[in-house]
Amino acid sequence: MSLSKANRTTALELIQKMAYSKDEETYEQNITTFSGPVVQYFKDNWHALCSEWVIGLQHQSETLLNSINNRLSSRKMKKLK
Repeated sequence: MSLSKANRTTALELIQKMAYSKDEETYEQNITTFSGPVVQYFKDNWHALCSEWVIGLQHQSETLLNSINNRLSSRKMKKLK
C-alpha cells in the first residue's frame, strides 16, 4: 500500500492515540476518527488484538502494571545482585 507522507503521518498519529487510549470508550472514539486507505488494513490485522497493544485495555492482572520490558529488566537486575 502506497501512502503519501501526509496520509502516513496522520495514520501514525491516530494509531498512537489509539494505543494510548485509557479505556474502551476512548479507543472506540479514536477508531471513529480513523479514515483513509489504512482503515481496512487496520481492521483486518490490528483491531482484533487491541487488548494486547492498547494501554487502557490491557488487564492489570496480566501486565502487573508493568510492560514486558520492565519485568525483563527487573529480572536481569535481580540476577546481577
